[in-house]
Amino acid sequence: MPTKSWVHQLITPGIVLGKLLKNARLYTGISQVELSDRCGISQAYLSQIESGRVPGDSVLLMIINELNIDPADLPQFSLWGEA
Repeated sequence: MPTKSWVHQLITPGIVLGKLLKNARLYTGISQVELSDRCGISQAYLSQIESGRVPGDSVLLMIINELNIDPADLPQFSLWGEA
């Protein structure tokens, strides 16, 4: 069985990576268009990632870096914006 990358290991089981990334993006006030432009990916691809498509490590790190968040802090966004 392939070993998960260190970034993927930071994600708590049961929490969807896409939701964490979307919540982090909303928290930082960056639109999908702006974030996708900064990362050099299409807005459609970013939308797919936020909807559950798992990106490769390099894209994931690019998104996290552009959001200016520590990868270890990503799980804190699981409840951000929830009522």
